[in-house]
Amino acid sequence: MVSWSQFPPEIKRKIAENYDFMSRISMRNACHVDRQIVDSTKFRIPRVRFGYKQDKCLICIYTGIEKFLRLEIQKCGNGVVVYKSENSFDTSRIPRKFISSENLLNFGLSILKNLLHDSIEINAIEWDLDDFLLEDSKNPENYLKIFQKIFGFQKFHVKEMVSTPRSEETYQFFNRFFIDFSHFDELECMRDIFIHTRIDNLYPVIAYDMDVPFCGKSNYHTHLCTVADEEFRTRRRWDYELIHVINGVNYHAIDSGTFRDISEIPIQNPEPRKRTWDLTDVIWEYSSKCGKWSHEMPTSKERALRQKFHRKISV
Repeated sequence: MVSWSQFPPEIKRKIAENYDFMSRISMRNACHVDRQIVDSTKFRIPRVRFGYKQDKCLICIYTGIEKFLRLEIQKCGNGVVVYKSENSFDTSRIPRKFISSENLLNFGLSILKNLLHDSIEINAIEWDLDDFLLEDSKNPENYLKIFQKIFGFQKFHVKEMVSTPRSEETYQFFNRFFIDFSHFDELECMRDIFIHTRIDNLYPVIAYDMDVPFCGKSNYHTHLCTVADEEFRTRRRWDYELIHVINGVNYHAIDSGTFRDISEIPIQNPEPRKRTWDLTDVIWEYSSKCGKWSHEMPTSKERALRQKFHRKISV
């Protein structure tokens, strides 16, 4: 019987192309030749999440529907404990391992670097980092040095970078981070998610976002609100000045905004698409059984943006 080492590289490459994510990682760690073979074949991942806060680090790599690799890392004494699970959240079946490490963040970033090597193409990476790190450093540049030390010249092949900033410091850090650690020509958009909640309801009922271009890329500011008063809910359009104050951006820099009102009761007779306008703005309004939403944009940009919005609605 022919052993694995006797297979020619062409056959191994064909096999690697059909492997799942974990099988590719195992093959890549077998020997130097197999690593080169895996690195020469492309593999796409839908979504990756990296979180760090309160002496805990989370890496979650989603490879398909109900398919994921989850690594939770916690500080423990003079090292870290790694909890590894695959396609399951059952804590009774999650193996754990103690590893000597002085710095939790550096350890987590090193694992991420090794898992997402250069042949991995990613639809979206979500970053959730604790604000106190930036506040302690007093300068986003100091925080960037941590990532530069770990990643070196390695960059992500990613279409969308997502962050959850909670302060101006983290917002500035992410803008710089997205440029430095992605193949910028492949990056299609950046997204900052802001969540406004109240303890009596955690289900989003209102959502709005804006596209504020940054370095030639779409840069979306997405707000999810779990509570909205009746005045806000029934207004025909939301106030650009309100968003201007929240985000500190120039109105003239905004490409477009989208407002979504999620209906608790299905709408039986959705209204047809409607267009309204004034001297400065154009509003396209839509409705479906799920709720209502509208796209607002400066009149001067309607021609360029209308086709994009209509295409999203028809998909």
